[in-house]
Amino acid sequence: TDAATMQYGSALADILANDFAFQGEFVVVPSNGYPPAFRGLTSDFSAIDFENWRNTKAEHLVHTALRQEGPAMVAEFRLFDILVSQQVVGKRFSAKTTKDARLLSHLFADESVRFLTGVAGIASSEIAFSGGDGKVKEIYIGDYDGGTITQVTHHGSISIRPEFSPDGTKIAYLSYKDRFPFLYIYDRQTGVSTPLSTRSGLNHSPAWSPDGRRIALTLS
Repeated sequence: TDAATMQYGSALADILANDFAFQGEFVVVPSNGYPPAFRGLTSDFSAIDFENWRNTKAEHLVHTALRQEGPAMVAEFRLFDILVSQQVVGKRFSAKTTKDARLLSHLFADESVRFLTGVAGIASSEIAFSGGDGKVKEIYIGDYDGGTITQVTHHGSISIRPEFSPDGTKIAYLSYKDRFPFLYIYDRQTGVSTPLSTRSGLNHSPAWSPDGRRIALTLS
């Protein structure tokens, strides 16, 4: 295993632990709570000593195998029930960028939470927000934990109040980029912003319908 893969593995483990802890229903066992003879997991998940783990406070164990396949980083996640020594969740994901690599842990955390609680976790969700310095504010998208932040508008003006479409592919927002407060829609697939409402007066407070086909807004 090369140094880069080891670095990714350590980072993904930390992200996964934070995802479980953030849910509020799980406690991540600290290293001083591991079995006394434990010296780490190998890539061979069949070698896990469940008997030793049953003598700890842990109820479940996550095993991840990470490897490089060409330009892609491939991760195989497994969630084991320690009491019965069986795998209960297994997923294989691949990523080509650092941002996608973070998403791998988020996705597996959500699937594990779904299995354990019946409701999917929120680790793979995103937040749209307005930020910037001085008189310039742009629209950004970030992971729920703030780990990855991406700027999506570059208007050099004031852009505020972003609202995701229900399917997450578009963002409605207000901007003064054309001097007046107009509404625009940013398409995440094309990276293009198109006018939604440029009427005289106020164009404010966009809100998507549940099916994403209509938008409620405030006009004066």
